[in-house]
Amino acid sequence: MSKKYKIITAFLVVTMVGFFLFNAFKPRRAVSAAENRELADFPKLSAETLEDGSFMSGFEEYASDQFMFRDSLMAVKANIERLIGKKENNGVYFADDGYLVSAPRPYDESVVDANNGALKSLSDTGKFNVTLSVVPTAFNTLGFRLPSGVTSGDYWNMRVKLWSMSDNTNVNLADPTDELARHNSEDIYYRTDHHQTSLGSYYLYRCLAPFLGYTPYNIEDFNVETVTEDFYGTCYSKAPVITEPDKIEKYTLKNPFKYTVEFPGEDLVLDGLYNEEKLKERDKYAYFLDGNHPLTVIKSSCGTGRNLAVIKDSYAHSLAPFLANHFDNIYMFDLRYYNDDIVKTMRDNNIDTVLALFNSDTYVEDGNLSKLSYYAENSDSLKAPPFGLLNETKPVGDDYFADAYLFGDSLIDGLGVSMRAPCNLITKTSTSTLKVRTDPANNGEGTLFDQLLSAENVGKVYTLLGLNEIGFHKPEDYIAEYRGLIREIKAAHPNAVVYVNSMLPVAQSVADREQVTLERINNYNGALRKMCEEEGCYYLDIYSLFAMENGFLPEDAASDGVHLDTAHNYVWEDYLKCHAVQTGLAPAAQTAPSVFTDSAKAEELAAKIVSGAAFPSEMSPMNGSMTAKLYNIAAGEAKGGSAYTAGGAVADELAVFETDTPEQAEELREKLTARVESKKRDFENYIPEEMPKLNEPVIIVKDNFAALCVGGADAADIINEALK
Repeated sequence: MSKKYKIITAFLVVTMVGFFLFNAFKPRRAVSAAENRELADFPKLSAETLEDGSFMSGFEEYASDQFMFRDSLMAVKANIERLIGKKENNGVYFADDGYLVSAPRPYDESVVDANNGALKSLSDTGKFNVTLSVVPTAFNTLGFRLPSGVTSGDYWNMRVKLWSMSDNTNVNLADPTDELARHNSEDIYYRTDHHQTSLGSYYLYRCLAPFLGYTPYNIEDFNVETVTEDFYGTCYSKAPVITEPDKIEKYTLKNPFKYTVEFPGEDLVLDGLYNEEKLKERDKYAYFLDGNHPLTVIKSSCGTGRNLAVIKDSYAHSLAPFLANHFDNIYMFDLRYYNDDIVKTMRDNNIDTVLALFNSDTYVEDGNLSKLSYYAENSDSLKAPPFGLLNETKPVGDDYFADAYLFGDSLIDGLGVSMRAPCNLITKTSTSTLKVRTDPANNGEGTLFDQLLSAENVGKVYTLLGLNEIGFHKPEDYIAEYRGLIREIKAAHPNAVVYVNSMLPVAQSVADREQVTLERINNYNGALRKMCEEEGCYYLDIYSLFAMENGFLPEDAASDGVHLDTAHNYVWEDYLKCHAVQTGLAPAAQTAPSVFTDSAKAEELAAKIVSGAAFPSEMSPMNGSMTAKLYNIAAGEAKGGSAYTAGGAVADELAVFETDTPEQAEELREKLTARVESKKRDFENYIPEEMPKLNEPVIIVKDNFAALCVGGADAADIINEALK
């Protein structure tokens, strides 16, 4: 070998060794900013991983992800492939006019069916007006820009399913496909990112107007401002070819409202709809609403008195600034990360209009709408409370009492006369359980009780009887008469909610007369409460509302020591508004049966593991039925199950299942693995910092138990110890 070739060979060897040593000792990168994803770590080295080949495959992935100049080499590869005429690189098509278009996700018909079913379940509660809008991606709208020969019929198959679902349910379908197609020559999608632009969101906003009940502003009503001209998006991250960056535009009403954005549970509030700091970062699309959060609450000064819930992916972020001009409050839920009772949150915030908005790739792949299905069927907020004593509930408005009938003596008549809410009165001074069947009705037709039984459109009945018989009617006889009245009321009005007001306290000056004593009132009330539990009606503890510490009614509450003045009747009315059962529910069919027959041991072990595993976030238990749904556990596959989650935008999770046999426990390993893979898909592109936890889950199957832990410290040792 000549001296020249020896020198060249030596140079190449030194260079290769230098590259190897540099990559071996340089700091590991956790996240690729260019690709917006978590990068592979050095694989675990052991005899087992060497034998099964997982070390070498993991090392290849690690070497690829951590190799020096990796991002630059990706760019070189993408540009070479475009130059030599390839149609795509890394799942991104090289389209005309510099567009980089993501290939569509695989169409999963079962996911579409499940998502449609979840929205149907929410609509079927009868509490929400639900609209679905699945937004086509650039691949579906800009087909004329795609390379020749690139076609897919899956999106059109999905549209057929959506229209069929809408035709056969009460879910409205706001299909923007045709509207966006009419504007496909305009810049309605970013060229380097998979999202629609603000202009594309404007056309979507117009399409949604008739479904959400607002009149859209004209485009001339907005000022348009370019906030950056240096945006390279997700498509560029996958295929970083030489191309011009995108610009991001902000549309603001010429006479704007005031907006604030809150993120419950997080130490962040935006004064406005945008986070300017995000324009300094790689993911500039997070300029809209600060990017992905479990729950985003937009407050607007538009003053329409309307609230909206948006169940969404990130396509909704650039749409939100338009919607904020028509709703006082918008609650935006990302079900990839939001694990609380979404139905309760919507009900607690007086939301009856719901928009489910996803891009087509998300809707055919993401199964997190199953959470919506679960809570639509099992939320405590939709359940009637147990009969008997009614505790405080979500407040109702005046219209709640429009179909209410107040029935009884002069005390409830005084309430009815004072009430600010509309109601119906069938009352008579000095009446009692004995006399309502004979006292003439106010309208002169039949008796007082006949008038109640024959009334139409009765939604609620409020009764109060007893003070006029307390001195001579024994509690047991009083209850026997009252029970008969209640049974006849429920038979005549089977769909009505029946409330029984307790007897009120009296002032001490009245009790001193010895006929109406506190002891007798309490005896009557105790019997009333028990009767309500037995007869399927609700007991309202008005006695405790007004009684002082000594049990008596304040002397200034009633001029005669018995009948309340207007101010105190207002207090009573306000109490009724905060102790009200939502109608239209069947209390006997509220709770779905659990697939678990005995969760005691699983719950004990899960609680023990949670307390010892030092999770970085606070862990909260899941409902058993929710646990079964998320882990796809069918009846008979596990006799017990318990799970905890941190909720929000963290991956921490724990689940423990008990089976009848070790073989059944081993069969659950696949379902635990599937759960981890599902969470990986949720987190990989949006919160890649959580991926190390998901890449190192602890799954242990031992005897009749199967356990999964994501995020807890020393989880394997703690689980093994707990399962001894």
